[in-house]
Amino acid sequence: MLQLLKLCLILSLSVLAGCATTSANLTVVVYNYWPRAIADVSINGKYAGGSFGAYGPGGTGSKMVTGVPITVGEQKIEWLLDGGKKQSRLGEKISATAVLKEIPRDAKILAIHIYPDETVFVETAEWLPDEKPRGYPR
Repeated sequence: MLQLLKLCLILSLSVLAGCATTSANLTVVVYNYWPRAIADVSINGKYAGGSFGAYGPGGTGSKMVTGVPITVGEQKIEWLLDGGKKQSRLGEKISATAVLKEIPRDAKILAIHIYPDETVFVETAEWLPDEKPRGYPR
């Protein structure tokens, strides 16, 4: 009977372990909700995209960067304020952190949502996730 219980415990743990992982190489997409352009986005020091225009529904993202190594835990996101010579704070580097609690095994994408109050939200998805403008519960 003890052998059977041990086997059940091992099988249960292996099933649970198959649901998520602690690190993966993901495709990163950035959603910019600022009313101005941003540039040179990075996550944990890794390049995540070059230039992202000002927010407009259906137009918050830009290029996707593939093969970015992501690990569960705190994510440091950095970006530069862009948008032309007449913009205040032009070229200023901003950083914020968000916590990624898990990476499901079926995750292919890490979405970085960057808000004008200088906060960020990160999420993983199997497919390109929807926009999450201000007011999205975090």
